Amino acid sequence: MVTKVLLVTASHEVWDHLGHVLSESDGFELAAAVPDTPGVMTALDRHPDVGLIVVDEAADDG
Repeated sequence: MVTKVLLVTASHEVWDHLGHVLSESDGFELAAAVPDTPGVMTALDRHPDVGLIVVDEAADDG
């Protein structure tokens, strides 16, 4: 079973790095990435099967 991940970050570097790490994993898949926490609910509406939310501590409202 694959766990879908929602990433909250404004950093393209973090997005790229985590995307690469997850692509090498058999158990996780990057479902979506949003730049801030207001986008989380919209992303969850589009991807209701997300099982993990990762919030970058450097995010503006993280």
